[in-house]
Amino acid sequence: MLRRGSDVIGKLDVGLGVSMFNWWKKDAQQRREFEKNAKKRKKINPQKLPDRRNDQPFKYLAVIDFEATCMENEFINPQEIIEFPVHVLNANDGSTKARFHHYVQPIHHPKLTEFCSNLTGITQEVVDLGKTFVEVWYTFREFMEFHGLTEKNTLFCISGDWDLKTMWPNQAKLVGLQTPPYFERWVNIKTLCGGEFAQLPKNIIQLLDILGLKHVGHHHSGIDDVENIRNCVKYMLGKGVVFQPTSYLKDLINTPGFG
Repeated sequence: MLRRGSDVIGKLDVGLGVSMFNWWKKDAQQRREFEKNAKKRKKINPQKLPDRRNDQPFKYLAVIDFEATCMENEFINPQEIIEFPVHVLNANDGSTKARFHHYVQPIHHPKLTEFCSNLTGITQEVVDLGKTFVEVWYTFREFMEFHGLTEKNTLFCISGDWDLKTMWPNQAKLVGLQTPPYFERWVNIKTLCGGEFAQLPKNIIQLLDILGLKHVGHHHSGIDDVENIRNCVKYMLGKGVVFQPTSYLKDLINTPGFG
């Protein structure tokens, strides 16, 4: 998922530039290593696999996909979450347990760029009517508590790592929030696909293609991306894929970039 923007046109902070270079280098190295190992394995077509179900280590799978302020070809500082959608599934059968969706009013860059609105489908009017991130966050905490969702029974699912590796820590630091245990590890569904089927998709569109599913809605709309990821999770559950954490916050470098 593309995440771009900056408040200093044509200039990047040196520290940020170094961090970005190191992140891209690490990501490229990991992809090359995976592709090297994948050549030794036979690709599996999940569409030809029989339907079956395995026991899952987590009772619930919560699909999440943030959208954030951005600018074309530059980094925005600070970047702020403007859409917060979650779709919680029962891991035993892929049915819906609960949904959460709020738009967020950005504080530091209250006016969305034309690029951001075109990319996400989120208009200025929508965020102007939204609540602050802190307000939305406490509403989300109440949502989690009301539905009995904890770090012990719930695993968050993301297409990539960006949402909880980068955007959440930056947003939390910006408004002075602590990271809850259930945000400290998650499953990157693209990594999971690579491990299960020896095919590593670069984005949700490629993942849908591998699974033989159609894309729905507006790409980079948070709520639509969540629905597409949910469809992938539900499909993979039906093929016997076991959902376990692939990424841990403590092991990842917190840098802005590509999910």
